[in-house]
Amino acid sequence: MSKNNNHKFLAISIVLNLIIFQLSYGFQIIIPTNINWLMTVYHDWGQHYLGWAYFRAEPWHFPIGSIENYNFPAGTNVGFTDSIPLLAIIFKLFSFLLSDTFQYFGIWFLSCHLLLGYFTFKLLNLFTKNYILIVVAVLLVSYNPIILYRALHPALCAQWLLVASMYFYLRNTSKENVHIINKKQLFILVLSALINPYLFLMVFGFAVILPFKNYYFDKLISLKQVFLYIFSGLFIVFVSWLLIGMVSFSTTKTMEVQNSYGLYGFNLNSFYNSSGWSSFFQALKTYSPRQYEGFSYLGLGIFILIIISSIYLIYIASKKSLHIKKYYKLFPFFLLIFIATIFAITNKVTINNTLLFDYYLPEIILKIGNVFRASGRFIWILFYAILFYFLWILIKSKIPEKAKIFLMILICSIQFYDTKLLLTKNLQPGDYKVLPLNEDKWTEISSNFQKIITYPLYNNSLLYNSDYQDWCYIALKNKLPITNGYVARESGTKNLMYQQQFQEEIANAIINENDLIITTPKYLSDFNSLIYKQRVDIGFMDGFYYLYSRENAKMNKHHFSKSELFKADSIFSKLKNTYKITTINKPIIHENKMQFNIEKFTFQNQIINLKGWAFLNDNPKVNDVIFIALSNDKNTYLLKTNSIERLDVSGHFKNDNLKNAGFKTSLITDEIENGVYNMSIGIQSGNEILFQSANKPVIEIMNEINPIILKELPKVTNSITYNLEESLIKSNKIILSGWGFMNEKSMKNTKISIILESDSLIYSLNTTIIPRPDVANHFGEKIDSENVGFKLNFEQQILKKGEYKIGILFTDNEGKKEAFIITDKTIKN
Repeated sequence: MSKNNNHKFLAISIVLNLIIFQLSYGFQIIIPTNINWLMTVYHDWGQHYLGWAYFRAEPWHFPIGSIENYNFPAGTNVGFTDSIPLLAIIFKLFSFLLSDTFQYFGIWFLSCHLLLGYFTFKLLNLFTKNYILIVVAVLLVSYNPIILYRALHPALCAQWLLVASMYFYLRNTSKENVHIINKKQLFILVLSALINPYLFLMVFGFAVILPFKNYYFDKLISLKQVFLYIFSGLFIVFVSWLLIGMVSFSTTKTMEVQNSYGLYGFNLNSFYNSSGWSSFFQALKTYSPRQYEGFSYLGLGIFILIIISSIYLIYIASKKSLHIKKYYKLFPFFLLIFIATIFAITNKVTINNTLLFDYYLPEIILKIGNVFRASGRFIWILFYAILFYFLWILIKSKIPEKAKIFLMILICSIQFYDTKLLLTKNLQPGDYKVLPLNEDKWTEISSNFQKIITYPLYNNSLLYNSDYQDWCYIALKNKLPITNGYVARESGTKNLMYQQQFQEEIANAIINENDLIITTPKYLSDFNSLIYKQRVDIGFMDGFYYLYSRENAKMNKHHFSKSELFKADSIFSKLKNTYKITTINKPIIHENKMQFNIEKFTFQNQIINLKGWAFLNDNPKVNDVIFIALSNDKNTYLLKTNSIERLDVSGHFKNDNLKNAGFKTSLITDEIENGVYNMSIGIQSGNEILFQSANKPVIEIMNEINPIILKELPKVTNSITYNLEESLIKSNKIILSGWGFMNEKSMKNTKISIILESDSLIYSLNTTIIPRPDVANHFGEKIDSENVGFKLNFEQQILKKGEYKIGILFTDNEGKKEAFIITDKTIKN
């Protein structure tokens, strides 16, 4: 047939391809403003769209693929959201011409099927001029089960890159076209790197074997040119990835996921395991649910193709007319298939739900496998090789042409019926509206903030599956950073450090006034310190709590519903009971009565946060209650902790009664008298509470300082011995400490105050009394108490600016002023 017929049948294959695309996807998905079909599946499509949308919404960074507001604060890269960097960068360049809502994934799907059909046409055209046969085969390949199954991962639908590489390898080469073919393969390699790293590695295999074949078998290029093609390709890819940010010299980001190679491998049943997508065959068992990455179901139509072609092969073999030696140039291709297949299977060889065997691999192979952990995908090279091999057998057979066409149409029809569940997408076109959430209300609320924090941080399913997509979409509408977003590679320690810092802040009742916090009822208790200290307002909508600082002026006009106000009051009342502190007599401290471990202890902003486990040595019970006690010579305060299930503790000690041995609490010290306290752990078993020292440093309670303004200085006396050891300003706080006592006067229950005098004001501030046994031992009988130490720590802002003289005032237990002295120290505020 003429070249015109070639073009005519190519056009026919494109038209038929478009018809099947309409029946499968629907042309609505190529409309750029239609994102509903992407976001409503709550799967990978949402991630890919959000990656592109955030990338587009931000100014250009370097590396140029960087995204800062998604997965805040570490951010990510448009390559790590699988948003097809090639298209993302191109469309961002022309963003000013695009609609506010814009997606390119629909046209990408269409392009992938058309290009797969195009290169299938070109490849099969190398072996036959029966264009009707080629057109039917194009449809069979263009909508094969693998590309249909990978539709939820758009970048991986660029499997035409593999078929194009096969086409370039199988083309006849000459001196005139050898460099053109290798340059086209080089171009395909760079394209693959800008689409997906997995496809790049597969195409790279062809970029190696093609010039090697041209050198070793065809004798058309030199060895130097072989290395030139290979390393120039690697260099261009590396520079491209460096510019985009997919590789870096300076970041802690790593491409390797430890111990992941072998989890996502190819199961030996995958070619005939439909995984539930067949109209005829049920799903088979697999060794691991993660082996979906090796999905490569051939389909009943291709099974029939293989059977017919195999029968023909056996017939040919019986006639001794096979000439295997003439295909020696395919040896590098077979080697590539072998390597890719072994890598796909991994060192854990499985069939169905059985591990046949595993074997040792060198560390370097494991590292590569940990980078490309979804190793089952590498079976695609063998899949397409099988498909094209048996198509070639049928095409080259001596079966009558009309019979071949009939068989191909039958095979294709059976194949499509078998895989109709994959072909039928049932996508929902139209504009996207966040249905589980009140999108308009949440958008309005979040517009008053500079950042959205979803809690727990980086949890992609807070209340319902993949709800991170809806929160990211709402944050995107206000161009806000958000502490969420699914990415292919994590950022190392940056997010972990931010998470730890945030948890420490909320435990200590610290909140940024520009942050909007979104959480669920399950985790609301983590904000108890903020709620109890009334640092935040609380709202409730769509099953989520939202919290924000009361210092956020933009939210002053926000109106809560009656149900929200009721919930907030109920939460606060419950917390008052939870944090109820009782006063008891000083307990007897026992030793070796219990085992415990305080795993977390922080004391900041006058809030003690504790987490750990404890149990009695003798006869521990499941319902034992754990307390925390703070004691000094004057007072003992007792707080009941919250019980936490600790199966690790019960497992370690082999005692089921210890499953509730964990405890967690936040002790807010507002109602505790200032002073220095020792902490102990109490366990109630029956009617008795046994206490044991917590072996923690003494805790100094210094609640909010309220200075008193005096009209005049107390009368100065000379009957004082003292030492003002510390007087400084640090981190916006004034710190004064030392010791002192009245000569020949009792110091029992004596109050020590600091007097600050400026030119216009006199302040009196109460100090915290601290035992100083070192001072008592030094002065012996001159003093009758160890409580001669004092410390004062308060914010600079509570004093007016100026320079202050420092005085020390001693007041006895009856409230009479006994002694006062002005020191030689001053402090400048």
